[in-house]
Amino acid sequence: MHFKGRVMLRAGSSFLFFSRGGGTQRLLHQIKYNNQPELITTVGKWYGKQLMGTTLWDGIDVIVPVPLHWKKQRKRGYNQSAVFGTAIGEVMQVPCHPNALLRVTHDKSLTGMKRLERVETISSSFVVAKPGLVRNKHVLLVDDVLTTGATLESCAIALQNLPVASIRMVTIACGEL
Repeated sequence: MHFKGRVMLRAGSSFLFFSRGGGTQRLLHQIKYNNQPELITTVGKWYGKQLMGTTLWDGIDVIVPVPLHWKKQRKRGYNQSAVFGTAIGEVMQVPCHPNALLRVTHDKSLTGMKRLERVETISSSFVVAKPGLVRNKHVLLVDDVLTTGATLESCAIALQNLPVASIRMVTIACGEL
């Protein structure tokens, strides 16, 4: 388990496998950089249907997307993780709260950094902005890509400190771990 010993994770899954130069990378670039939220909505709805097919994902109370810093969100026009989470929530009939977490630092891109660099860069970047939305609830944390896990780990630690009842994670894609 990628988060073992660091995060109390009940379950984790990714919809696609990421490899450099592959179709998943092209899809993610369209989603992140070419203002195509309809693609992420379609992927989120497909994935929501798959998640509903197993009891592992039963009992989720709230979906919490990994937030972007407001400067990055303004530049992109939307938060791809929030669009993904909203689509999953529509299918699973679970509320998505994109403002439950807040990214308080505007770090440089984590792309290309090793795990330790990422952890050091992002370790205190997230806070629970709206505790009432997640306290003592079963949370599904969603993000676009799992690479080293540093971003999801930082978000999960912020949630655990609240506390929440449980944390499960899903991403659009996962790279080689």
